[in-house]
Amino acid sequence: MPRELYIENSQHSVVSVISSGLVRAAQYYNNSLAKIRRNTMASLFIKSLTCNETEDTFGSDECLLEVFTNAGRKTYRENMNNGEVFEINDELPFTVRAKVKLWDLDLGRWPDYNDHLGTVVIRDTPVENSSASFTLDGADYVLTYDVRP
Repeated sequence: MPRELYIENSQHSVVSVISSGLVRAAQYYNNSLAKIRRNTMASLFIKSLTCNETEDTFGSDECLLEVFTNAGRKTYRENMNNGEVFEINDELPFTVRAKVKLWDLDLGRWPDYNDHLGTVVIRDTPVENSSASFTLDGADYVLTYDVRP
């Protein structure tokens, strides 16, 4: 009858050693079991940002798109009006997830603070022609992107 030995190390990993010599490992992350990833990087290919409705009542939105990956923060800026498309066409490597935030830059202080238009989290699961919406504060923007293995 095979026996299993469970060992917990300081990084909260549980290793199960089976008498047949096979080794299985599972790692806990935020109190849940997460997949062990083998240093593989995905690529977030940001295609475009489309403005369906600006946040500002008059004039264009001064858009700041922030992308947070393992490598840090990358920003894209564009003044946008209704119906306009900002072609970005940029590829960023990442693992597990990337966070994307959209802002309308105003004064940045009273009486006209910057407006947060939304945040999305993009996972490293491959997808093509995917989209994410930013609809806070009366705005309507759509980001189109691919996630490549």
